[in-house]
Amino acid sequence: MENRTLYTRRADTERTFYSAIKSNFNGIGATKASLRKLLISIDSVGWSRREECGRVDRRAFTRFAVGERAVFSRREYKEADRSAVSILVDVSGSTYQDVSNGVKRVDVFTTVTANLCKLLDECGASVSVTAFHGDRSADNTGPTETVTFTELKRFNQSLRSSAADIGALPNLVSGCTPDYASVYETLVDLSTRSEKRKVLILITDADSFIIGNHRHLGNLADKLGIVIVALCIGGDISQCYTHHANVKSAAELFSGAFNKLLNAIRKEKQ
Repeated sequence: MENRTLYTRRADTERTFYSAIKSNFNGIGATKASLRKLLISIDSVGWSRREECGRVDRRAFTRFAVGERAVFSRREYKEADRSAVSILVDVSGSTYQDVSNGVKRVDVFTTVTANLCKLLDECGASVSVTAFHGDRSADNTGPTETVTFTELKRFNQSLRSSAADIGALPNLVSGCTPDYASVYETLVDLSTRSEKRKVLILITDADSFIIGNHRHLGNLADKLGIVIVALCIGGDISQCYTHHANVKSAAELFSGAFNKLLNAIRKEKQ
């Protein structure tokens, strides 16, 4: 696995990012609400009763009268569960193809990624964004995938400081799609995070995906306690992952498809 450093004209790519998040998609407010319900729980405060020290519990006086010592209560604070979300973006050569009306797939990927980052940031989730492409080869021992990862946003890095790198996604298109190796490596890395909830969002066109490989990755994610959300632009990923959406534009995704997908995941996890 190779990590590549990204060099860009920041003014241009920042402009691309901020232009993307200014898009006024119908239904994006409902999508944000569903995303928040899926990822974020609320801090809770309560009382633990029948304690032997703390604040006197007036409702325990009758028990105190018969000699019981556990007549105190203490305030309990439970911190809300936090979420780690890793966004993995396919920038292989096929993503430079048009998806509709002269719009390239990778341009839709950029708009989707930028808006997802904004929504997740507003929900308080910890987010990383990584682009991938690479090479495939085969010899007598079998197929080999070499992945090039480009880190666009680190966990706990501010969205503002990573805007230029995220906006540079179209500049990264190259090579083929080492899909199995890239998803596998990301799952392993994400599994080491301390957050209780872990989500991998895969943005791809699913070009040349091998269905069996991705079903295996789905089973691995289940064992690791990670939810995979597959967003396919201009292709079909329905046979690879349970939680998926096939769309042709960012507007189609945020106007209903993504919200429907999030609600289905939340009901399943309840």
